Amino acid sequence: RSLLAPRAGPGWAIFCVWLFASATGRALAWLGLPPLAGQLLGGALARNSRAFRGAALTHAYKATIRAAGLGTIMTRSGLELDVGAIRRAGRVAARLTVLPGASEALAVGVVARWVFELPFVLALALGFILAAVSPAVVVVGMFDLH
Repeated sequence: RSLLAPRAGPGWAIFCVWLFASATGRALAWLGLPPLAGQLLGGALARNSRAFRGAALTHAYKATIRAAGLGTIMTRSGLELDVGAIRRAGRVAARLTVLPGASEALAVGVVARWVFELPFVLALALGFILAAVSPAVVVVGMFDLH
């Protein structure tokens, strides 16, 4: 019998996922690592655990949660940007944003192709997804250093 039985409803399932992600985020923060990484790890563990199989989350709920998560990641990584300074920097700002992300995506794509033997397009997609998420982890750590 699942902890997240369908009769418990989607609200209970969302609460349990949130609680699990929060706990893993706090655990990694206690270890001195970024809490967002712990939340992502908690989500991956929850997705693959036996307790979360057959949860009462429909496809619409899952899509909404994914969209909210992506919005949170993008919002946290975009905080404290000075748009005026970016416009004044012009091409330099464009190069400093595009080149590191593209090079990270290509490097991850090549390594994923070699390590996991993925088709190159799928390995490249993995690289771009990883490159899109990594600023949300790095920027929060840089704010702590600030």
